[in-house]
Amino acid sequence: MNTFTKANAIAKTISSAVDYDRYLKDNKFLIIFRKKDATIQCFEIRFPEYAFMHLTGLKLDNDSELHSSKDFYDACCKKKLSPKDIKDPDGTDAERKLAILPTLINFIHYSKMTLIFSNGRPVLRCDRVVGTTNYCLALNSTKDGYYVPVSCLNEDIRNFGNDISQVVAIFQAELKETVYSNIRNVAKGVNLKKLSIPAQYMDIIDLSNYREPKKKVK
Repeated sequence: MNTFTKANAIAKTISSAVDYDRYLKDNKFLIIFRKKDATIQCFEIRFPEYAFMHLTGLKLDNDSELHSSKDFYDACCKKKLSPKDIKDPDGTDAERKLAILPTLINFIHYSKMTLIFSNGRPVLRCDRVVGTTNYCLALNSTKDGYYVPVSCLNEDIRNFGNDISQVVAIFQAELKETVYSNIRNVAKGVNLKKLSIPAQYMDIIDLSNYREPKKKVK
């Protein structure tokens, strides 16, 4: 007897797709991190439509009228994904992926560390990981200079590499915007105006509304 049915999978997929479309698809995120040698580096993440299907772990049925990851995404957002469109998810990794996928919307909350993937797991191929001790987001680099998500994992980021860096700030902007002015998160004790951020990224950051943390009175 199937324990994870197509109906289960479709309900969770559509719910996550609606959130993905509302909060992530049209936005980009600038991650600023500090390496162990104290140098500051950055990278950008975006969430394209084509990346969503892989995050679910679902596969299109051979007889489906959907023929691409974009078709799949559009059907989910329109709440028209049907059982005939997907292969039976029972016994696949779809249940595991869909269980954690809703946390993707809150990836900023979990993005405390980052590293270059060096684990060598045959079932996971990615370039970089961002996350914390109980959740991480696997990312691949693209030709346009961004990273895009390939998997959500309910695991300790330290399992995927050794050269761990602290995420010190996260900015958000719409894809159409050229400057990041929305500061979503700053690590405790960090003053953004005192970071030696690489010049190419300082040119796309607006700190005019940023308030420096108050100095503690001894």
